[in-house]
Amino acid sequence: MTIFKCRDCSHEVVSGFYPIECEICGSSNLILLDNINFTSKVNDNIFIDEKFSLTIKNYCNQLGWKINDIDEEHAILQFNMESGSVRILYLFLYKNTLEFFCPSFIRFSIGEDLPSHHWISTFLLRENTKYALGFWCIKEIAGCNVFSIMHNAEIVLIDIIYFSKVTSWLVEECEQFEMLVKSMLNNKK
Repeated sequence: MTIFKCRDCSHEVVSGFYPIECEICGSSNLILLDNINFTSKVNDNIFIDEKFSLTIKNYCNQLGWKINDIDEEHAILQFNMESGSVRILYLFLYKNTLEFFCPSFIRFSIGEDLPSHHWISTFLLRENTKYALGFWCIKEIAGCNVFSIMHNAEIVLIDIIYFSKVTSWLVEECEQFEMLVKSMLNNKK
């Protein structure tokens, strides 16, 4: 766990993720308080030349996050959520871009007619208009279309704080979406 402090209201947040905003005043002006030695200098070669896995391992080590699988082109991170669910986040390295990708449990077969999922697509497209970070999409995985949230960033922008913020936000946003859909489905019964 890491301690963050809001610069605007001085509230302290203890979190395993880099918080998006202060839970008291809503400010995104947060600073890291504890003495973990985060590397925040941006280095445009940090993910190149067999440094991808070393960088991701270093970041995850500092953040206390679990890596399920890693090589020089991808990584799979696992998060145990407060709800009891397990959330997976994939990282894929493409030349100068790092793709962050978090699938939801909501999927349908490729041949299945999309209108039955129209309300979900409409909801997620509306959600996309609220985001400055990440976006909802339908990603093909193992013969299914999966509602997923993702973010693409040039590697020159990524340091541990940016990495933590994007990863935390995507994982939390996917979790909130799944909880909303489960709640809606339970209310229809």
